This record gives sequence, structure tokens and C-alpha cells, in this order.
Amino acid sequence: MPAPAPVLSAPPETVPAGNPFNNPTVVFDGTAPISLAVDPTAEGAAASGAPADGNSASDFASRVGGVGGAPAQAKAMTNPATTVTQGTLIPAILETAIDTNVPGYVRAVVSQDVRSFDGSRVLVPRSSRLIGQYQSGMQNGQKRAYVIWTRLIRPDGASVSLASPAIGFDGTTGLEGKVSGNGFFNRFGSAMLLSVVGGLGTLATGGAGGIVLGGASQSAAATAAEQDGSRSPTVRVKIGEPIRIFTARDLDFSRVN
Repeated sequence: MPAPAPVLSAPPETVPAGNPFNNPTVVFDGTAPISLAVDPTAEGAAASGAPADGNSASDFASRVGGVGGAPAQAKAMTNPATTVTQGTLIPAILETAIDTNVPGYVRAVVSQDVRSFDGSRVLVPRSSRLIGQYQSGMQNGQKRAYVIWTRLIRPDGASVSLASPAIGFDGTTGLEGKVSGNGFFNRFGSAMLLSVVGGLGTLATGGAGGIVLGGASQSAAATAAEQDGSRSPTVRVKIGEPIRIFTARDLDFSRVN
């Protein structure tokens, strides 16, 4: 006879399978806590809606000389008869050409006498020589050469440091010249040509070979577009161009006059 089945006083409870994602795991990090630093300046700029790149009008005014604030104290000019004041325009003629492909020096000659502040003396006579420098690596869309005049030499040998920019006769900063390499076809012409050649190669060969050729042409066109797009324009200013120098500081000739 078979053995009698055991009689259980209570049915066994079913143990639910554990969820490995719900295990009570405790992670302890002994490193320093991470703190989120908030720049109060940036927060204030964001709250006011002002740009935080330092190029706003208020930032420019503060950087150049400030707007408002404490009252400015007036003072008498020491030697009006021997001073060319800041903001005086010195007319000149270029003696050397400018080509912004490479940076270099430039020379000009003063074309008109420049008198002192009170008009009693000629402090910068005509035929005085100007020495300056111009930059290369211009930005796309830039159409004027930026020149800084560093030194003025009079016919009697007296010289003075200028550190003043060149302007056109209309008062615009920089010297206008012939611009090359700034047009659409100059910047992206090679990329367009490679794209056309790649398309013609695909149509001519067809099949897998055409696909490979098309992909290679597209890659070459992208590389050419990147190189041409980053190419700087060139500005050329010819010899004999009439210019002006905006004196950025007072020029004191008291020791040489």
C-alpha cells in the first residue's frame, strides 16, 4: 500500500522573486562633495538681459574710459604753443603699398603743415615722415586695412611716438583698398567644381564604382569648402593714396621747439 500523504497545517507561502534593481544598496562616496558654484556676475547679467561676452555698449564704455561716475577735474594745458592735441588729423600720402597677405611696415609723408593747439607754430611740417605697421589675417567680410602709425620724424630730426590709427579721408577707421578673395566663388569655387566633377563621374561609371567615386568627391569637396571658407581676404592699398592719421594722444614738442 502507498504511504499516506503528509497533512500540512498551513499551505507553504510563495516567496516572490527578488528584483535586483530594488535591492537596498547603500553607496558611500568618501570624496569631497560637488558644489555648484554660481557666478553672481553672470547671474546678474542673465537677470538683466545683458550679454556676458564683454561686448555690450556699457562694457565698451567702461573699458575705454567709463561713463558717468565721479566728476572729471579740468586742468590747464601746460604748453598750448608746443602741443598737438589728441584728435588732430594729420594729412599724409602713402609712400609704400599695403598688401595684407603678410603683415609689414608702411611709410607715408605728411602733405600739409600741422600747427600747435593755439595756432602759433608749425609743429609737424610738411614732408615729415610717418612709420607704421599693418596687420594680416583679416576676417571674412573685412574690406579695410588696419594700420597703426608708430612714429613721426620731422625734417629737423626730431621724432615722437604716435601709436595712432590711420583713417580714410572720410574719417572711417582703416584704409580702403582693392579686396580679393572675399567673393562667393573665390571662397567656394573649388568645392563647387569638385562637386560637379564627382557628379559627372557617378553618371559616367554607374554601379558600385560610381558610388565610391561620388563619396570620395563629396569628401574632397567638403575639405575644399572648409579650407576656402577659412581663407582670409586680401586688401591692397596702392602707393600715393591720401590718408589721415588720427592722433590718439597729445604730442608735446616742448623739448625740441
